[in-house]
Amino acid sequence: MPKFRKVPACLADVVHQVISDLELEQRFSVEVDIPGEIPMPAPMRPLAELVCALTEQATASMEVGGELAFVGWDSPDACELEIADTGRGVLERQCTLPVSTQLTGAELSWQDCAQGGAAVTVRFAKQQICRQAA
Repeated sequence: MPKFRKVPACLADVVHQVISDLELEQRFSVEVDIPGEIPMPAPMRPLAELVCALTEQATASMEVGGELAFVGWDSPDACELEIADTGRGVLERQCTLPVSTQLTGAELSWQDCAQGGAAVTVRFAKQQICRQAA
């Protein structure tokens, strides 16, 4: 679980804290493309645990110096976070999720990347986000 020094205000804050706490930039090439206006799509603690778990699984499948990308986007019906890496393919890696993943309301889908590695897309339906905010 990331050690937040300040309360995160958006999805990008959570991702940047995970990157910092796991010291990813010391071992991998890391790219983040998440607009700051994407709000917190789920409760902070389960969201952070999910992002941390998915990131650790990605880095466990890569050699030092591999590439890791975090991309976020917002649409009228959902916001999404993709975590892509240059490690092994989907079927060659272990996947375990924290129990708290259910609290995020997220839908996850994995796919192999054409250039190698894999990506997981975490989709948060806007309807779910509105329910959590209420």
